[in-house]
Amino acid sequence: MNVKQLLIFFSVLLVTACKDSSKQPQTETPKQEVPELLVTAPKVQTFKDIPSEILDCSCLFSSSKDTYESQQYIYADDNSIEFAQLIISNKTEKFKSTSYKRTTDNHFIKTWENDRYKVIFDIIENDDENEQTETKGTLIVTDKTSGLNSKTPIYGLCAC
Repeated sequence: MNVKQLLIFFSVLLVTACKDSSKQPQTETPKQEVPELLVTAPKVQTFKDIPSEILDCSCLFSSSKDTYESQQYIYADDNSIEFAQLIISNKTEKFKSTSYKRTTDNHFIKTWENDRYKVIFDIIENDDENEQTETKGTLIVTDKTSGLNSKTPIYGLCAC
């Protein structure tokens, strides 16, 4: 070997020996980010069939007078404190009353709960002295796990 070949050999040896150790392949696998699940507010849906638990007196509500007249309900209860039903996110949910408060002669608030949701039914009744009482108000459904809620204007009747 001549001097020129020897210099090239040692130069290559020196360059490869001084390689940056931070560029070595890592043995630890980098953490992958897991996307968060999409959490949405409860979605109240319509139904036509009146629940069998409602025998005589009932309150039936829709999101508007037009949908009420076409019998597309979003809320039904037995006009007492025993039973209410909604369809939330494609599942029929049944509720028991946890409170009832009449704030004025024509305004009341019912609260219903099950293990997944809390429902607040805030209603103002028309001053009507017949057996059917036209009412309007707001239905608030809160998911107990996420804390997200949805508010829906409601229209309906309570009657015996």
